[in-house]
Amino acid sequence: LDEDSVIPVISKMSKKSFFVQGGGEKKLFLKHIEKPFELEHGELVLTTSAAGYFQKSIPVGKVVRTLNDVYIMPFAKVSESIFVNVLIFDFKNILE
Repeated sequence: LDEDSVIPVISKMSKKSFFVQGGGEKKLFLKHIEKPFELEHGELVLTTSAAGYFQKSIPVGKVVRTLNDVYIMPFAKVSESIFVNVLIFDFKNILE
């Protein structure tokens, strides 16, 4: 859902590979896809292992087609997300 995140996905029925980019809580934007209106309304969009970050076949959302737009309605909700901060500390320099 993060606007700075882009992940590789595949549509389950039409087998089109493309990327989705976070667009806030309500939708994900399609990136690098030819003919997005060939996607079926309501079809599932799944992760791929192309980038090495995600296991393949994790459900991301469903395709929504309107008269003028195609986007993905995500299954994840910001309110259900858990954020983790990671502190990286250089212990080597302290011990010397």
